Parts: sequence; structure tokens; C-alpha cells
Amino acid sequence: MHYVEKGDRSNPLMIFVHGFPAFWFSWRHQLDYFSKDYWCIAIDCRGYGDTDKPSGIHNYDINVLADDISNLAKALKCDTFTLVGHDWGGMIGYQVCLRHPDMVKQFIACNIPHGRAMAEALGEGWAQIMKSWYIYFFQCPFVPEFFLRWGDFPIFDKTFESMKVDLQSASDEIESYKFTFRDRGSFTAPLNYYRHMLQYGTPDMKPVTATPVLQIWGTEDVALDLSTARRTKKYVKHLEERYLEGVSHWVQMEEPNKVNEAIEQYLNNAGK
Repeated sequence: MHYVEKGDRSNPLMIFVHGFPAFWFSWRHQLDYFSKDYWCIAIDCRGYGDTDKPSGIHNYDINVLADDISNLAKALKCDTFTLVGHDWGGMIGYQVCLRHPDMVKQFIACNIPHGRAMAEALGEGWAQIMKSWYIYFFQCPFVPEFFLRWGDFPIFDKTFESMKVDLQSASDEIESYKFTFRDRGSFTAPLNYYRHMLQYGTPDMKPVTATPVLQIWGTEDVALDLSTARRTKKYVKHLEERYLEGVSHWVQMEEPNKVNEAIEQYLNNAGK
């Protein structure tokens, strides 16, 4: 597993887990901000960046992905840590909370609902189903990989466009994504997260009762409906919610100052 670290190793551990399609770099603002008080680790998830990319859909079971995080902490000789996840990294984070509740001191979930809230939203209305069309498209073999690589990786231009940033000023950041996903087949492992989820199912996502959770949500998320986010309170016993109006799915990159302040305030209050 590849990761980037910043901060004093004697400080409490904070692990950042990215979503799709990203890599450790999506947490660059948080690494800078929290490294004054924490030993910050931003990982490349299994199948991404410079981390190993095992073949086969079975290698991307949510339990395997969650245990990657706990095993990393053990390898770093840390018994507990603060966990921060975005998108798929948040889904993994919830499973870490369920499988290893004694290890996670606090969990910050950025634009990702509890898994049961997501399942409920998909089963009860069209709002989330319509926004989740791409999940079903990703089940096709080969075709999604082709479209994600077609031309000059338009998915990353669209990602930064959704953040309402000037593409020219963000050109270096965009190129870092295109460079990371440059190799043929670089999208197959990330897509296998979705393929395993639909083709093999996920474990029953039980309510999180032990770990305190902060849910940060950009309200202009085009992939996840706001009503889905609000369902999370039914499945997390100790939940705080912060909604950032007008912010996209990529909340930690679009509004890093607001996200950092929300996390810091939450962690300071948790320590009292």
C-alpha cells in the first residue's frame, strides 16, 4: 500500500481514504492543515495509484477494503486512529467502524451516506436511482474503461468543472489525475469496487452504534441525493451533520477551509 504522510509520528494518527476516481492527492489540503496536530496518512486505496492492483473482482470486497485500513494502522503500530473518508473511502470507513470499532476514535464521512441509507434511498424512490445510473453502466465489461480513457480523460475535466474552479488555474491538479490514471487498465480495479458491490452484494450494513460520526455534505452533489444524506441519522447513533450549501460532491477540494474548520471543531469538541 502506498501512502503519503505529513506530521510528527508521535502525534495521534489520522487516516484519509479517497473515493472514485481519485488518489491520495485529493486530501492535499487536509494533509497540510491537520499535520500540525496529527500524524496524517493519505493512502492510495487498493487498485489505485501506486498501491497494488490485484486482478479479479473478488479482491474488492468491502470487507477486504476495510481490513486494508485496519491492517495499515497495525503495521504503523497504532491501536487507534481518526478516520476520514470521501465517497468510496467513506463507504470503506463505515465498514471499518463496524468491523473494528475499538480502533476508530472518530469517523468523518464526506459526501457519503451510511450504506443502509443508500440502499433505502435506491429502494424507495427515483431521485437516487436516477443519480446512480453510472453504477449500472460500470457493470459492463471493457466499455466503461474505454469511455473513461477516451480522448484526454474528460472525466477529470468534468470533475474540476463541477467544483466551479477555473480549469486553467487548476491545470496542474487536473494533470496529476490524468498522469496517475495514465496506464491502460488503470480504471479496471476502481470499477471493480462497483462491480463487486452489485454482482456479489455487500454485507448487511448494521447501524453504527459505537463510533461517533461527523457527516459533511456538499448540497450540490450530482451523484448522491440530499435526501439520501439525511437518511443517515437513522443508522448512526452518535451523528453530527454539517451541510455546505452550493458545494459539489468534491467537498474537501472545493471548500477545503470550510471542511477543515468543521473537522477541527468536531474533533476539539470530541476531546472535551
